[in-house]
Amino acid sequence: PPVFRSTRHQKASVFPPPFPNGWFMICKSEDLANGEVKEIVAFGRAYALYRTFPADTDSQRRTTHVANKHLGLAHMVEAYCPHLGANLGVAGEVSPSTNCLKCKFHGWEFDGDGKVVRVAGTDVVPNANIKKVYHVCETNGMIHLWHDSEDGAPKWDLVHREEINSTNYYLAAESLAFVNCHIQEIPENGADVAHLNVLHKDLVGDWAPNFLAFHGWSATWAVDQLKPHITNMKVFEDIKAWNSYTVPFASVQVEIHQIGPGLVTLDFHTPIGTLILHQCVLPEKVTTQRVRHVLHASSTVPRPIAKLILWAVHEQFNRDVPIWCTKRFEPKPTVSKADGPLMAFRRWYQQFYEASSVSFADALAQETMIDW
Repeated sequence: PPVFRSTRHQKASVFPPPFPNGWFMICKSEDLANGEVKEIVAFGRAYALYRTFPADTDSQRRTTHVANKHLGLAHMVEAYCPHLGANLGVAGEVSPSTNCLKCKFHGWEFDGDGKVVRVAGTDVVPNANIKKVYHVCETNGMIHLWHDSEDGAPKWDLVHREEINSTNYYLAAESLAFVNCHIQEIPENGADVAHLNVLHKDLVGDWAPNFLAFHGWSATWAVDQLKPHITNMKVFEDIKAWNSYTVPFASVQVEIHQIGPGLVTLDFHTPIGTLILHQCVLPEKVTTQRVRHVLHASSTVPRPIAKLILWAVHEQFNRDVPIWCTKRFEPKPTVSKADGPLMAFRRWYQQFYEASSVSFADALAQETMIDW
């Protein structure tokens, strides 16, 4: 979508903290090869993401559900070497002989826990560590990072979808977008069921005026009683013609699960099979959200149909983008009965902020400091 610059003028104190606690998708598993190192920018800081070779058995800090047994373990650490500060996401490599992350600057090597285990040119190894080593979970064909304002352990596990890793499903399509807004605006949009029959009423592609045909939406929303970090929605979508006639074979039932602050799964149940869409929001900076859609489809769904469905989802998504990028955040909105669970969603989302969470103002100040 086009990039919309913010036109809102608000005090930073109005906004919630910009970086909630939870699991966040970093990249697809297939995007990180054995021995590869990448720099990742998220939460206003730099990380080094790397994958060891398959011989690595260190699993102390990470969980993995990797279908491809030929892949090594994914690790994520603070980007900067404790020696002279080289960015390991740029100047790092995985040593084939030790399976450790090696700094190309002076040859310091670090094990999976970030501890220095070898230094080039000397047998004396200093007692030093990479400052922070992060919890990583690899499942459903994606690598996730646990973000916590106090660097604590994960408070819940991600749901492993066996069907995605089976031969009955395939990776059908994906998309990438960047949105300039606070992270909460995007998942809040799902619980805002009132806007579905307004903003998303017209058919995508605008191929028919809405007095001839339009989308009809209904939805339910509730917090999961067993897993309070999850909300569950059921959305019923159909196409109506001439104001009341429901077009046959055009109805879709979608089960939506918001998992923590930045992950949403949408299960599309159609007459020709099921599609599983992951919407993954990652705050790269205070008001820069990277949004990835990753779609898996059952083998009964033809690939062109799956791609068409993701295109339609993205077209609907693009209707929201200019609003997100230019709206004000209203901490105490005036609501009507039509707004449904909107305020309940906000109360639910508060659990992902801690007293220790960096404030919007402080994070913005750090981000706008002169850098060189």
